[in-house]
Formats: sequence, C-alpha cells, structure tokens
Amino acid sequence: MVCWKFFRTREDRFSLYCIQYHMVKRVAFNVAGWFLLLLGILGLFLPVLPGVLLMVIALSILSLEYAWARRWMTTLLHRFPAAEKKLQVFLARHKKPTSADASA
Repeated sequence: MVCWKFFRTREDRFSLYCIQYHMVKRVAFNVAGWFLLLLGILGLFLPVLPGVLLMVIALSILSLEYAWARRWMTTLLHRFPAAEKKLQVFLARHKKPTSADASA
C-alpha cells in the first residue's frame, strides 16, 4: 500500500502509476512466456499441442528479457526461417529503448 502523504503533486502520483504499469506489464510478459514455453515442451510429447509453434511464441516473448532465450530463438529460426519475419515484426513493436536510441 502506498502512503499518499509522500506524493504531494499529481506528477509524483502519475510517475508512480507509470512505474507500476511497466512492472505489471513486465511480470505479465514473463509469466506468459514461461507458461507458453512449458506448454511448448509438453507439446513436443503430446500430439494435441503444437509444440514448436508454442516454443517459438514463448521464446519470442522471453527474448525481450533474457539473453539465453535470444540464443535459443536464433537456433529455432535457423530451422524455421518462415517464422523469422513474423518475429522481427513482433520485436520491432516491443523493442526496449536503449541509451543509443535516446542519444540519436
């Protein structure tokens, strides 16, 4: 619970909301990525789940946050090049801003 007496101005409260929104979004992406990765691994063994497709989706979500997921994603994209175009569109929409982007 946040004590509002420390946030005297409206801008302070707005910045707190922005921080909370980004944290919730980050946690939601991580949970969704891990859940889809587990479903993808199960899908490799169960005939009713498309395992490779779920793993590609999960790794594309997790690659926004983890370097190991980017490496696995590169390996999978070499095996399935048609998915690379769709992944590039997804990553371009959800790209994290870097210090190089801010200075340009």
